[in-house]
Amino acid sequence: MKNAICAFALAASLLPAGEMKVFPTPNVDYSRYKTFTVSPPRLATRQGIIENDDTIIPALRAAAARHMSAKGFTEVPSGGDITVQVGGIGSGTLTVDALLMTWGVDFYYGYYGPTSYTPIQRFNKEGTVVIGLVDTKTKKGLWAGFATEGLGGRGGIEKTVNDATARIFKKFPPKK
Repeated sequence: MKNAICAFALAASLLPAGEMKVFPTPNVDYSRYKTFTVSPPRLATRQGIIENDDTIIPALRAAAARHMSAKGFTEVPSGGDITVQVGGIGSGTLTVDALLMTWGVDFYYGYYGPTSYTPIQRFNKEGTVVIGLVDTKTKKGLWAGFATEGLGGRGGIEKTVNDATARIFKKFPPKK
């Protein structure tokens, strides 16, 4: 299932902000699962895999545990029926919003036209929350989902993580 989560994470990194996808395994009887354990979250960034962040990692773990509990599952420290694998991907894109040009006479080439260009740029940060549920005994994937959100809005990173996680868990358990 770790390879599947990596594949979901790669696919998720290609989603634009505001997108959300889930991947349920067909014919799973979720009523037979009662407890869950959250694996240590990981955050993938351009600097590599981060496992000890003081802000995002706790927010990812808390949001996943809160939503699993809200769905009727009980968290246990280890050995739960379901292992919740949660992670995040940090990415960003550079956007050129405008291009300022100055016009004048270029005496060297002898024409009137643009003499300099200045781009007005913005760096848009995005984050993707990736959640995978695995049957602890069989090690088979039960369900996975991810959501991409823009970062830097009101409420901070915790709100962004909570919003993305809530959107993912709206689709769990899948409707038959």
